[in-house]
Amino acid sequence: MLTHRLLCPSTRLGEVREVLRPDDAIDLVLIVNEGIDGVAPAVAEIAAEPRLRLVALECPVYALETSDPAGALALALGGLEGARIPFEVSLCMLPAHIRQSGVMAAAIAERDHARPVAVKLWCGPDAEGEYPTDDDLAGALCSVARVGGETRAAAGLHHTAVRTPSEAGPGPHGFLNLVLAAADAATGEDFSSVAETLRVTDTAAVVERLLKLTHTQARAARRLLTTFGAADPRAPIRLAQQAGIDLAEDEIGG
Repeated sequence: MLTHRLLCPSTRLGEVREVLRPDDAIDLVLIVNEGIDGVAPAVAEIAAEPRLRLVALECPVYALETSDPAGALALALGGLEGARIPFEVSLCMLPAHIRQSGVMAAAIAERDHARPVAVKLWCGPDAEGEYPTDDDLAGALCSVARVGGETRAAAGLHHTAVRTPSEAGPGPHGFLNLVLAAADAATGEDFSSVAETLRVTDTAAVVERLLKLTHTQARAARRLLTTFGAADPRAPIRLAQQAGIDLAEDEIGG
């Protein structure tokens, strides 16, 4: 589920090109942070660099002219088509708030489009330093699963299991909790069960349940949670191995 891709805002492409080595070959996810008008120039810059390959675009709603999920999706898809970006290059929409994930997923499901489109789950702190609550994240997973959508998660996933919330509010979410919660949501568990999975602080208990997932449950989880990211993509593999599960060998679901 780790992407091993480089996520780069369109405003920082120049910095990436400056540090490329001669033998680099990097799959790039372009974050559209300058609005739709900035897509075509950024894509042209990537195309001019043979060491970069555009594989996906991420479009935060805050960078568009509307906060309405359906309107933002229409703008993003129209901008990509206008820039003549191949349909195999996927799109990931980041809602203004995680509570809008279900509305965004429904808008994606209702549109007739050939391009793969996912909902981004922002699991890290917001501008006020607050992490999404267990209920917010569970609600997002369940609502996207309900319409047969897919998600990609990022930010704040530095621990195997959820850390105990402090008086200041919810703490960081655990990436193994997230994978297990995705399996629950994708196989029809109700909201309260998914939220409870996200609250488990015992890594060993989470690993035990993950290792018991059937092949069908694991495939359903992968369809719902297609990727999750980390600043250091090796860290989750290392932490999971220390906890008794090998993500690199894909032990989940046999």
